[in-house]
Amino acid sequence: MITPSELRQNLYNLLDQVIFTGKPIEIERIKQKPDIIIDALIEEIGLTFSKNNFDRIINKAIHLEFTRDPFDRISVADERFI
Repeated sequence: MITPSELRQNLYNLLDQVIFTGKPIEIERIKQKPDIIIDALIEEIGLTFSKNNFDRIINKAIHLEFTRDPFDRISVADERFI
């Protein structure tokens, strides 16, 4: 069993291992409650929440074409409301 951090650090090596052995890798679940994680992100990196209407953000995001990444589109669409 590996942690999500170990998975991110060694993703391609682990994929090669799975392909070579045919054995799946089990990933540990996050044990903290969401509130604890959110509070830590607020304190450590200054996480903030948008006050904009999510439906309006999504409607703007679907028309952005600079990237295929939906999270980038959502982030930029939200910033354009300011």
